[in-house]
Amino acid sequence: FANSGSARAQADKARKAGVRVYTETVQPAQGERTRVRVGPFASREAAAQARAKLKSVGVESAVVPL
Repeated sequence: FANSGSARAQADKARKAGVRVYTETVQPAQGERTRVRVGPFASREAAAQARAKLKSVGVESAVVPL
């Protein structure tokens, strides 16, 4: 997110869904951005369950292996 307030709002939605959330500030060429991430998860299945919770509160997400 380019706007840190928007990142906080998404993180708050994820917390309300019961998912562990953290943010990360990065510096790409376009300027400072804030990433909202959840996890870590013990398995892909656990990540998929968290994704379903996020979807239920209106948060778009993707499972990304790190």
